[in-house]
Amino acid sequence: MAVVPEIAADYKQACNAARPPKRKIGIEYWKYDFGSTDLQRSPRNSFRVVGVFLDPEEADKERTRYMSIAYFKGDKDDVTEQEVKAAVDELNVVIAQEVIPEGPAQDAN
Repeated sequence: MAVVPEIAADYKQACNAARPPKRKIGIEYWKYDFGSTDLQRSPRNSFRVVGVFLDPEEADKERTRYMSIAYFKGDKDDVTEQEVKAAVDELNVVIAQEVIPEGPAQDAN
């Protein structure tokens, strides 16, 4: 994903960054736009990727941002808090295993 270095350089401003309020789930996540030359759509109308922080922000402390959800704006307008929570739950399982699984995650439903 070509936008990852851009986001890493300035996660609060890059790629039309948006930080939804923590609301009920208490998870800090950011949404970023990215375009598609194949679809000939602007970044605002192409794809969105969600980056999640598992640790709270602290002065002079570097945190890891996990790019956890990507979706096509033509299929859905926004990500739900439940989807973010489910992605974080799955991420925590993978981190606890200390092994990154090969291939896509299997849907439990």
